[in-house]
Amino acid sequence: MSKTEIKAKAGEIKEKAEEIKEKADGKLKETTEDIKDKADEIKDNIKEKIDAKKTDEQKRLSEIIGVLNKYELIKEGLTPVKLRMILEDLGPTFVKLGQVMSMRTDFLPKEYCAELEKLRTGVRELTFSEVVDAVEEEMGLPIGDVFSEFDEKPIGSASIAQVHTAVLAESGEKVVVKVQRPGIREVMRQDIHLMRRAVKMLQILPAADGIDLAAVVEEMWAISQEELDFMVETSHIKEFYEYNYYDDNVTCPLVDDKLTSSKILVMEFIDGYSVGDTERLDADGIDRNALGYILTENYMKQVLDDGFFHADPHPGNIRIRDGQIVWIDMGMMGRLTPKDRKLFKKAVGAVVKKDINGLISVLMSMGMTGGDISYSRLYEDIDNMLQKYMVMDMGDVDLAVFLDETLALMKKYKITIPKGLSMLTRGVLTFQGVLAEVSPDVNIIDVASRKLAYETIRDFDIKKEIKSTLSSMINSGSKAIEIPALAADLMEATIKGHTKVNLDLTGSDDILKRLSKMVNRIVAGLICASLIIGSSMLSASDSTPGIFGISFGFLGFIGAAALGIWTIIDSKKDN
Repeated sequence: MSKTEIKAKAGEIKEKAEEIKEKADGKLKETTEDIKDKADEIKDNIKEKIDAKKTDEQKRLSEIIGVLNKYELIKEGLTPVKLRMILEDLGPTFVKLGQVMSMRTDFLPKEYCAELEKLRTGVRELTFSEVVDAVEEEMGLPIGDVFSEFDEKPIGSASIAQVHTAVLAESGEKVVVKVQRPGIREVMRQDIHLMRRAVKMLQILPAADGIDLAAVVEEMWAISQEELDFMVETSHIKEFYEYNYYDDNVTCPLVDDKLTSSKILVMEFIDGYSVGDTERLDADGIDRNALGYILTENYMKQVLDDGFFHADPHPGNIRIRDGQIVWIDMGMMGRLTPKDRKLFKKAVGAVVKKDINGLISVLMSMGMTGGDISYSRLYEDIDNMLQKYMVMDMGDVDLAVFLDETLALMKKYKITIPKGLSMLTRGVLTFQGVLAEVSPDVNIIDVASRKLAYETIRDFDIKKEIKSTLSSMINSGSKAIEIPALAADLMEATIKGHTKVNLDLTGSDDILKRLSKMVNRIVAGLICASLIIGSSMLSASDSTPGIFGISFGFLGFIGAAALGIWTIIDSKKDN
């Protein structure tokens, strides 16, 4: 190839390279502009969503303020009934908050808790079209393909879900369908965000002193998140069923796993009636005392053995089917740690044995103090409260009254109890009400004490006890041999002035204050005596120094007199 041809070829290549470069630059510019346009579009979308969210929050905040203004809280104050009505008007999130607060008698007055219990009913029902849309959206099928019948009228309507009866198209089995309210999760999340902001402001108010509102809101949100996911309730049902599998007297509904999801729960229909329907119980010839004993024994088993108990045992959640006890609605279940179960057993044992010191120790182990408290006064108040129960027979102890008084005392000293124990307390109070209605002769403490006594006998191992006793005797004997040597060492250390005594004073606040006052008075007395002696010496001397013609000796007597009078008055205050 000639030089001319090579040169021409190089020119072509150069032109091609420039052409490719121009195209690449154009593509790059076009791509950059596309990316920029996309970024601007995404940015605009995010801004629109943020603005929409802010608008929604502002709108919701205006609604809340409107409801509060409607009830004229500033002018007329707050009452239990008014609080319930406000929470109902504010919607599902606040209804759920009220339900949680009704279980927290450790800081909310009893009359408020009693009124807030009514929030279990009276929630606005979803329309049937709303229910159908929710079911079809979740299942991805027309409702008629799954259910041959679907009752339009709900059998229950709560803050988070609504319950209907239906018949399965495939098997013809009658079932219960629990449908989550559409959009409830987002509504609750928005309300929780507003509550958290409000709590930060309310915590500085005197009315909120001693009440951890933030903890209540977070507890409510934690419970609600569990109830918002029906798979959690499904696991609760299965766990409860396993714990009670071998008890022919107790059961719960079975779940249809194929049709159940996070928003739809399909389970066995329980064709029975409420345990509170005493007329039906009598008509069916059921021994109510025997039923009450079996029911109480099972609830104590849930608490003491399983550590997994129904946290809302009102009559509507306990049904009777062919004489069998059926627990329903497992959305709110309580759990106790092994430590909490042990403490609860000790508390029951202390009440049975009438061991005041043991019960005080348990109560103090259960609670968490919110700052400095006077332990001497707390012990005195607990002792005064327990004295009247110690002289009663176990069958005469009203557990509801006992728990109410205990919670009032813990509230007084700002002692909070763990979530599991607070749920248990409310659960036991609710259960006590059921028991009083169905079989008033059955006593929870009596049943629990018998159960603990049986377990003690059942678990007693004579070989183990003999071994433990012998081991204790050997240890005690070896320590007893060391006593003379230790006594000699103690005497020698005392003679040399090396002995130290450490004091740990329970309820020392009051003692330290008294000691401080006593020391102050002793110091004042010494100063007073010094002034008298010094003034006497000045007055007896020939020189009479002073100020404005008044001798220092006379001024010293006046100071001593004033200090003496103050000391006498101050000491009279304590008498």
